[in-house]
Amino acid sequence: MPCPRCLINKCEIKDLGMKRDMKRRETKKRVDDDRRRMLIETAREMIYTKGVQPGSTAISNLLGSRSSVPTRVSNYGFSSILLS
Repeated sequence: MPCPRCLINKCEIKDLGMKRDMKRRETKKRVDDDRRRMLIETAREMIYTKGVQPGSTAISNLLGSRSSVPTRVSNYGFSSILLS
């Protein structure tokens, strides 16, 4: 999923700018929920305390299904998804 704000697949990029593209962006928004935060924190713990490589299979298996990266943007209570 190439878009940092939504869960649109690469094969849907061809529809960019069309009405169905805008509808997909609304229905497939990334959500900064507790599950996502837990996965990112788990990945960060693996990297910083256990020495697992960021590009390893373990990290990819943990975060890859949503194209997430083990980065924390803010601790101020607002959605980091909207910052990208």
